[in-house]
Amino acid sequence: MVGMLNELIHVFAYFRGGRITPVSFTWQGRKYDVNRVTARWVVRDGNNRRYHFAVQTAQAGNLHEIYLKNDTMQWFIGAIDEDG
Repeated sequence: MVGMLNELIHVFAYFRGGRITPVSFTWQGRKYDVNRVTARWVVRDGNNRRYHFAVQTAQAGNLHEIYLKNDTMQWFIGAIDEDG
């Protein structure tokens, strides 16, 4: 397990019917394809929200926590579980 990263990433995601579905993301110059979203949750901070996703990637099956901040519309990688 890698600790908390909180690094800016670029994400390709679908926004459909009030639901966000990450499809892929780029972190440190490398593209990761999302095989499946294993969990979703929202963290509230006053009027702001962070939309969190635990995603399993095609590359080595690692689990990544990524999140979208609604106030800036920026995506971040929060943590990685290399044990999947």
